[in-house]
Amino acid sequence: MRNAPTTLGILNHADAPHQDMIVALFGAENARRWAYIKPHHGFVGRYKLIRPEEFTPLASFGIRCRMTADAHLHLTRHTISIATYNDGKPRPWQGDDAVILDVRESMIGKVGRAVRNEFEARRKARYAELRAETMRETVAAEGVSA
Repeated sequence: MRNAPTTLGILNHADAPHQDMIVALFGAENARRWAYIKPHHGFVGRYKLIRPEEFTPLASFGIRCRMTADAHLHLTRHTISIATYNDGKPRPWQGDDAVILDVRESMIGKVGRAVRNEFEARRKARYAELRAETMRETVAAEGVSA
């Protein structure tokens, strides 16, 4: 079975959208598992994901991540939250706007992959935006000269 991309986020609506509650979501698409990334969190195991529809990626809260060589995770709030609860009400980020976190040693590889996956997704989205903008400009220029 194919593994889905590792993602960082908030597990469900019972967990506050805060840096202390970040989990890494990883594993095969039909058997996703999760684990809190902080070293001293009470839940230290890797658990089966029960309600995937309640998982919210950090990007939905307007949070960007960067991993350092010494295995610290830098979180920065770059935009407003677009996350919502099941009833459609806004779900704002409740943590710090900028923070550096220690990562549980057993989770460093997974967190690093999640950060790379997020960066790559942003890069591809930006490339698609630029390409669409170039196409619109080309069409407009050809329309003017015709």
